Amino acid sequence: ATRNFEFATLPTQNTGILYVDDFHGRGTFDGVSQLYFDPAFAAVIEGGVMPDRFDINNPTSFLSNGLGAHATLDMMLETYEKVIWDCGNLEACTISDGDPQWSDKSNDCQLLYDWMDFKPEGEKANLWVLGEGVAQDLNGSETQIALDLMLACGVQFDHYSYYELTGGDAAGGVVTPLITGIDIYSGLTYYAFGGCPTINGWDVLSPTGTGVACLELEKKNETDPQRYVGIRNQFTNSAGGVARTSWIGHSYMYVRNGDGGTLARNELMLKTWQFFLNGVSDDITGDETPKLVNALGQNYPNPFNPSTKIKFSIANKGHVSLKVYNVAGQLVSTLRDDVLDANAYEVDWNGTNDLGSSVASGVYFYKLKTD
Repeated sequence: ATRNFEFATLPTQNTGILYVDDFHGRGTFDGVSQLYFDPAFAAVIEGGVMPDRFDINNPTSFLSNGLGAHATLDMMLETYEKVIWDCGNLEACTISDGDPQWSDKSNDCQLLYDWMDFKPEGEKANLWVLGEGVAQDLNGSETQIALDLMLACGVQFDHYSYYELTGGDAAGGVVTPLITGIDIYSGLTYYAFGGCPTINGWDVLSPTGTGVACLELEKKNETDPQRYVGIRNQFTNSAGGVARTSWIGHSYMYVRNGDGGTLARNELMLKTWQFFLNGVSDDITGDETPKLVNALGQNYPNPFNPSTKIKFSIANKGHVSLKVYNVAGQLVSTLRDDVLDANAYEVDWNGTNDLGSSVASGVYFYKLKTD
């Protein structure tokens, strides 16, 4: 006879924070999103206590693997004051709504909604939703609870792709937009890495109800309307408690700045934690004197006009070359070709070739060679 067993392992009760990895197993065994979250958790959370983690296996297959199929409401109310839910770049089966057409018994939307709504007065219910495609997925749901969850978070879905809104393939859509924080994220700036040439589009959101815009997308032209990728909300629930939410239309793993994004990701988490009224570490920089490695960073801005910055580091003194090539593999420009000391460096490329002539618009590659 065949016997099927199912079990859950939540909660540990070591922490009041639950991280739901809805991108588990994609890109790496643990999922790429987790690789960016773990060092930020260690740097930002007061006391360095790591959150509980719930991995959703095979997240795009509607296999009833969501939190709603494995955790009870009583369990959530008793243990957790903060839930972080990152769906990576999934476009479907993000926060499951239990729609019977998919044979998915995991009603994650209902669990999250009830958890926020029934949290007693004086206790915290803080929800942080991240992911490109979550708002589009829930907005297109045929279940009321999916729309109710968005409304509770003060989020209205406007468009599935900022890249398409700014021109797309035909008219030079913005691939890696600069994002500026306002309201709870005031003082924060970073880039949302769009891939090469394009992998991501970014959900465009707007506030509804008591929601407040908190992350602005850069304008391609001054005449463009202001568009947003982040919305926060705060409301009094049915139990007299206060729930707080932050919803960002891209995954945590796409946050970048000039140094690769570590400090920007830490600052994004820090400001979220402060809005959630949770303690944070005194120093969020992590290791202040990281060991130098041979590394080549993502250029920024990307795309660019008229110039872009490229950062790299060298672990040991030696000969270094940094060169730009076109899609045919032909050398376009030599940015460095000399002996450098072990250190971190930044160079500018102004879009010209070695003869000083401007190159045509298109995709270019840069390559670092060291000893």
